[in-house]
Amino acid sequence: MLELKIIEPGESDFTSPLILVEAQGKEARPCIDYRSRLMANLLRNCEDFAVPYLDDIAIFSLAWDDHLKHLKDVFDHLRSTKLHIKPSKSQFAEAYWTFVRPRFKNTWRIKAPLTDLLKGRNRKSTVDWNSSCQNAFEVLKTRLSKNPVLCSPDFSKPFIIQCDASSLGIGVVLSQVCENEEHPIMFLSKKLSLAEQKYSTTDKECAAIIFAVQKLKCYLDGHQTFLIQTDHNALVWLEKNTGTNPRLLRWALILQSFNYEIVYRKGKQNQNADSLSRIP
Repeated sequence: MLELKIIEPGESDFTSPLILVEAQGKEARPCIDYRSRLMANLLRNCEDFAVPYLDDIAIFSLAWDDHLKHLKDVFDHLRSTKLHIKPSKSQFAEAYWTFVRPRFKNTWRIKAPLTDLLKGRNRKSTVDWNSSCQNAFEVLKTRLSKNPVLCSPDFSKPFIIQCDASSLGIGVVLSQVCENEEHPIMFLSKKLSLAEQKYSTTDKECAAIIFAVQKLKCYLDGHQTFLIQTDHNALVWLEKNTGTNPRLLRWALILQSFNYEIVYRKGKQNQNADSLSRIP
């Protein structure tokens, strides 16, 4: 549309994204993201070879000579706006680069001793690096050095989401059936906040479903009906009756935008999702 001159770049301040942020006990306040507009204006006419991400810039080229020219163009833009880059945080002439970190099972449970170090008052005190922290660090290093065997998604087949929640965490497995066997596509896990740990069992299990569909929306949105498997039988009626629980009512509204079916699966058959939230 830009090439056909149907639309044109906007330079007005009103082109910056504006959203209303709700605050508990207070009126919603408007927030404007000027950073995205700044980066868009900074890299104008460089869109074919430079992509901004927050305060990072990725520059890509097919040939070395082109790459040198692209670097010069971006540096000229930075110089004209009096912006600076930090050489120690920059990498040049890389063959490839990835922003996605490896994912593996039971992440939240393994790194819990490390995240607890920076919780609450601990952030302002001396870090107590104990044996649990060291063990978590060593396990993370070992897991990160191994590649999980995952399958690529096939959007012509229905997806299966297996969810489980424990007293401290949530585990989710996205999978598909291929050649009569179930193959994992993605593992997700999350440590519950202190407020979420006080939820009832039903609320925790439902929170696992909401966490799953929101994280996996790019796979599920507009797709054919997918299965949600849970070992909490009470959630089977969530589609038809949420009772008077305000939290479940809100979550039921979120689920209405998806084509899904909740089925009960015995705990012994739901060990893959269960292990993400329970096995240390």
